[in-house]
Amino acid sequence: MTQSSEHDLITNFVMQRLRQLQSKLDQYNVELNAQNPSCPTTLSLDKVDEKLQQFILSHQKQMTKRMNSDLMKFKDHVHEKELFNTLYLNRFTVAEVFNVDL
Repeated sequence: MTQSSEHDLITNFVMQRLRQLQSKLDQYNVELNAQNPSCPTTLSLDKVDEKLQQFILSHQKQMTKRMNSDLMKFKDHVHEKELFNTLYLNRFTVAEVFNVDL
């Protein structure tokens, strides 16, 4: 193959690829322009800040509930272990077993 023929093939390939990419870009621009009316034209920083604070507050409340629930489960588990130790590891008389506070 000659130098100019190879150069022409490469040039044609690059030009064809550029046309394909331009076509895709045009297609994406058309899709974005079609979606444009549904997007707000301006977004105030105050509104974004307010929504972000609401989001954070909501997640803090959810996390607090989850942590309180886990804490209660842990306390119940500890209390259960203490009762187990009290009832089964210590030697009691029958009268003492019936007087244990649960």
